[in-house]
Amino acid sequence: MKVFLDTETTGLEPGQIAQISYIISDDDLNIEKVENIYFKVKFMEPKAQSVHGLSIEKLELLSDGKSFTDHANQILDDIDQKTLVCHNVPFDYKFLNSEFVRCGIEYDPKKFCTMNHYTNLCGIPNPYRPGYKWPRLEETLDFLSIEKSEVLKNALNLFGNTTGFHDSRFDSMGLFMIYKEGIKRGFVQ
Repeated sequence: MKVFLDTETTGLEPGQIAQISYIISDDDLNIEKVENIYFKVKFMEPKAQSVHGLSIEKLELLSDGKSFTDHANQILDDIDQKTLVCHNVPFDYKFLNSEFVRCGIEYDPKKFCTMNHYTNLCGIPNPYRPGYKWPRLEETLDFLSIEKSEVLKNALNLFGNTTGFHDSRFDSMGLFMIYKEGIKRGFVQ
């Protein structure tokens, strides 16, 4: 079983998760469950808010005043014992683990990072050092010729709503699609 997970956060350092979306599938990529949850947060870095558009006030409304702690056991029940698939696993796992630690919960799944996996395949030159840069989700979608309109359509069908990149519903669907297309093309085993 796999969980295709994306988070929107309060910043770059382990602060808090503001939004989490995930798609749970069996090993044949048949979707079994989807989830999108917003959380109230104590602070929001202005740069993070400018990326995803989630303010403290907006999150208070979207979350019904509930924090990650209020949902931690449900999330763990959903994602435990599944391979965690993210586009930048170190980032998402750092925040997820930090939230679980605050709740006294241990979480150490098997992990698969599509960003690292597609780095050499995408072959985008790194302007700062020799080799290739880590591809953004959008660049990976482009490499695989997956149209953003298809990601949006599928995210809307699955989650009922999304705004596009940096809405974890859209990003988790994009993640699922690049993984599935990677298997189809033999890029992912």
